[in-house]
Amino acid sequence: AKDVDADTSKFITDGKYKNGVLLGGTGAVSEAGETSLTKLEMTIERVYGKTRYTTSQEINKKYAALFTGKKMAVATGENFPDALAGGGLCAKLKMPVVLVSDKAADSALEYIKGAAPEGLIVLGGAGAVSDEVAVKLAGGVKLPAAEADKK
Repeated sequence: AKDVDADTSKFITDGKYKNGVLLGGTGAVSEAGETSLTKLEMTIERVYGKTRYTTSQEINKKYAALFTGKKMAVATGENFPDALAGGGLCAKLKMPVVLVSDKAADSALEYIKGAAPEGLIVLGGAGAVSDEVAVKLAGGVKLPAAEADKK
């Protein structure tokens, strides 16, 4: 969006919100949109990476103190349904969601190893996050026999 719409502006003004965080680069929220928010007397911070995958990692780093759960979730970054559907549960369990793809698996693996979670939850099926990527991200851990039999 080029500008913040009237309803959003009214919500911000009526709520007397003074701080905001934009998640993603200018491809997600334009500079014009950011300027519109600053005109509402808001202090704006932008958290982003070079891609949507590194943006998810930057968001997780920025808010790491909020993630007190021992596990981490991964979801495809190719589309939104799995991350959106699982995001609420992940928030309740205080665990981050990392966006992944076949092409961005190495970056995600590096981030996951650094975070050292005690477990990894894959949001979505093999069509969203391939078994190969899921196993790679889990550090090469093989699926239990009972899970493998379900395929």
